[in-house]
Amino acid sequence: MSSRHALLLPALLLLAATPASAGNGPVLHEQIPPDPHEDLALQVSLDGDLPAAIDTKNGVVAAPDPRRPINNSDPAYNNGVGLPCGPRDRSTDATYTPDRDTRRPDIAGYDEPFTPSTAPFKRLQAFDAVTNDYQLYVRDPSLAAIPVNAVAGADDEQFFADMVIDVAPGRRARIPSVGPGARVIHARLGIGAQDVALRLTHDGADNWFAEGLDATSRARLVM
Repeated sequence: MSSRHALLLPALLLLAATPASAGNGPVLHEQIPPDPHEDLALQVSLDGDLPAAIDTKNGVVAAPDPRRPINNSDPAYNNGVGLPCGPRDRSTDATYTPDRDTRRPDIAGYDEPFTPSTAPFKRLQAFDAVTNDYQLYVRDPSLAAIPVNAVAGADDEQFFADMVIDVAPGRRARIPSVGPGARVIHARLGIGAQDVALRLTHDGADNWFAEGLDATSRARLVM
């Protein structure tokens, strides 16, 4: 029995050495999937001081990637036509006149920019006044800055927003919000790894607008 064990030992050592001799060395790095719970516990931050995860009523939610490349197929918010849904007039002084046409309207594709999802509800265009001929409008269209330093309260519901917008200095893009009175804790506008200076504003009816101050391009806004 002892001689048989002595003969097996060199063979086992040879087999153990074979992979190294074939060029398959030890694994130096192992890809570990992101863990939102761990990111939340460690308070990991991304570009723009965005938290890598937030704790919501739907559970822990991972942040959208603020550097994710922009595809030509991504719907973009801008100050004209071609947006994911809603009225054609996206300007800051937009109005709406109701009509008696009760036919089924054309339904455009729905873009969901929020996590957790609010579909099919999002706030893109709101009015707070009506004329004698029933035209809806915004009573105070002047714009005020939206601070980007709010602090979440214990009873607040938190969301991530991820949207593509066309930016240019002096041109405001109408963007959606989750509801009236929403506040921004962190925000980052960028093109890949490049940051773009951002200005967020809202009117008297709490419609939101975004402006890129130092770029004319299509950029990703994560809040």
